[in-house]
Amino acid sequence: MTPASSNDLTASDSNAASVHSPPRQCCPVAETPRLLLRRIDRDDLDFFAALFADPEVMRFSLGVRTREQSGEWIDRATATYCQRGYGPWGVVRKLDQTLIGFCGLLDQTVDGVAEVEVAYRLAEPYWGQGFAPEAAAAARDLAFGEFRLARVIALIDANNIRSVRVAEKIGMDWQTQTLKWGRRLRVYQCTRRAPE
Repeated sequence: MTPASSNDLTASDSNAASVHSPPRQCCPVAETPRLLLRRIDRDDLDFFAALFADPEVMRFSLGVRTREQSGEWIDRATATYCQRGYGPWGVVRKLDQTLIGFCGLLDQTVDGVAEVEVAYRLAEPYWGQGFAPEAAAAARDLAFGEFRLARVIALIDANNIRSVRVAEKIGMDWQTQTLKWGRRLRVYQCTRRAPE
């Protein structure tokens, strides 16, 4: 599942399926029935280098990345944990503790407005199993709960039908279009509901 966004501090991959992160004894950021979201670090470089090198995974992004660029992405991700408390988190399948991608909250600027995006990429073998909306819903809930954000967005290429479906499944609506990274993208959004 490739994510909405192209930025890539900004969800999929056939090569990454054979590269697993070692099991970790760390506190998850979030837990769903089938998944854990946890912080990523340089120990995850083999997985993310394979994930970001896959052309199908990166099809709706800015293109494939080198191992060095993947390491720089991890460094930026870990820095955002210190600065904001959030960032892209590793998505781990609980059944076998396999790292299958990332999902998280990324700072974006859209038409001059600061936004926070729910972004994700999953290795291709894990597409079509409901993992992306499960992880994205957990990230959305963290945004509205722990981080008290009023709104989150997703930046999606109109041709990325899988990501459109994920956004819709987690309650996002198509709001507008924007030109970002040299491409026209749809802006999906959802807002925190007032307590009843």
